[in-house]
Amino acid sequence: MTPNTINTPINDPLAMAENPQEIKYSNEYFGQVSLDVWFCVLEKGVGKVPFDPNTHSIDRRLTAITMGIIPVPASGLQFSVDRDYIAEFRPWNAITLPSLKALGVSVRELNDRYVRVKMTETGETYTNSQGETREKTAFEFLAIYDSLEACEADFTAKRGSSAQPNTSPQKSQAAPTAGNGNKDRDAALKFLEVAVKSTCQGLTDLDQAREAVAAQIAKMPLINKHFTVDSPETMNFMAEALAPF
Repeated sequence: MTPNTINTPINDPLAMAENPQEIKYSNEYFGQVSLDVWFCVLEKGVGKVPFDPNTHSIDRRLTAITMGIIPVPASGLQFSVDRDYIAEFRPWNAITLPSLKALGVSVRELNDRYVRVKMTETGETYTNSQGETREKTAFEFLAIYDSLEACEADFTAKRGSSAQPNTSPQKSQAAPTAGNGNKDRDAALKFLEVAVKSTCQGLTDLDQAREAVAAQIAKMPLINKHFTVDSPETMNFMAEALAPF
């Protein structure tokens, strides 16, 4: 999450050590939705596996939902925020789905839309890798936008731009095209970088990364309209994400 700016900073480190100010984090994100919905069954010790009508009883069938929010470039965030749901369980049908219905948007219309969401506690907890108990959260939709520009404008109005200027050499440049095509491609390139680097987190093998990135791009029309997994821009982003340092 993005830390909120402290309005009146204390410039004495010793004073800060004696009177530390708690950093409060925003629980809202502005970005584009990536959505995947499929039938599954829950297997003990495994989790969700694809539903197979030839081997699984229909009464075991559940609906799996994988949803990610890829933050808009203006936010400066270089990762996606993801949540996995079972549609028949509470976090989806008590928090996320009602918030969509309140905005008049169906699940069929949601993929690739630009949105504002907040992370709402579900009332359930989990234990993280450090052994700490944390509250589980789910997406609650606050707004749906017609375009990237509208989403970023609302982000800037509410937060101000937090993106840092890119002063590093550009390894690839989008070829210029006429009119809105160039603007769309530039936006797609920004989302491509976020999607690739987020997808490659924790991966070290190029073949595995390529397969995962290809699957992610296939789900995102904004990106796959202009880029494929074999595009030079995609390969450059994968190389950066997989670099050991």
